[in-house]
Amino acid sequence: MKILVVEDDTPTAVALTEALTAHNYIVNTVADGQTGLQLVQNFEYDLIVLDIMLPSLDGISICQQLRSQQYQMPIMVLSAKNSSIDKVMGLNAGASEEYLGKVLPSHRSNVFLASKTYEKNRDGVWRELERSLKRLKTDYLDLWQLHSIAFPEQLKTIFSPSGAIKALEEIQQQKLVRFVGITGHREPDVMIEALRRYSFHTALIPVNAADKHHPRPYFPGVLEVAQKQNVGVIAMKVPAYGKLFQAGGLTSMLQAFNYINYSLSQPGVHCCIISADNVKQLEENAWIASIFRQLNDTELAAIEERTAKIWQDTTFYRAWG
Repeated sequence: MKILVVEDDTPTAVALTEALTAHNYIVNTVADGQTGLQLVQNFEYDLIVLDIMLPSLDGISICQQLRSQQYQMPIMVLSAKNSSIDKVMGLNAGASEEYLGKVLPSHRSNVFLASKTYEKNRDGVWRELERSLKRLKTDYLDLWQLHSIAFPEQLKTIFSPSGAIKALEEIQQQKLVRFVGITGHREPDVMIEALRRYSFHTALIPVNAADKHHPRPYFPGVLEVAQKQNVGVIAMKVPAYGKLFQAGGLTSMLQAFNYINYSLSQPGVHCCIISADNVKQLEENAWIASIFRQLNDTELAAIEERTAKIWQDTTFYRAWG
């Protein structure tokens, strides 16, 4: 039995490798997601042991890409995180559309429905769209997004004659999608270039007080271009998977409330999307949004000061592809 271990924590990787080898399994070990994905695509494995938080490409993204390619071998997901949503994402990456499809049809007229694809070429985008429409049991999407545009090479692909942009043009003409967007959380310069080259309707980017301290921050640069191009901006990674609330960060109740206000107060941000572990968290997020108050410059600066010492740990998602 041949096993691939994708784990960037050296002690954990060593322990797993030793334990599996002791039981006569053949083990390959890599420390980053992109290399792991390439190995799976080029070699046969009987099992993948996969961490969620990885450099270059996170475990959830690997699961989603493999599922989209009809990969059938079992994947065992490891994570230090133990929230219910992480478990669902890890075990069922790509299946959320199927769950929504069970209840969506009777509510379709009241829902703004968005989905995304990792594919970067025309045929792949078409294939993913057709699969999403089938899973969701609908004949159109309100928003279809090219997901995780991170590298210049990807821009070359999507803007090539057989690239994703051609598919976006076609699916809009056929009224299968009302709006098209782009997402990214690695390189803001790549996002800026994409927005300048095509009339996307939306951009999904990280907007939080920690990203402001990153050497390559997403805002104000991306927001300024988005405003000039009349692009709707959706803020993501707003609480940075809860890491904004660690010791030395936003620890008081008022500061916690203001993490949403901070993102929505940035010029050019129109809305934000935040995952929730349960209905209670969803209701709390909705309540905070309902009492939104535009923060002034002094208040914004105070929140940024609180995150100045935790930005490196908090912006770990910037290493993902």
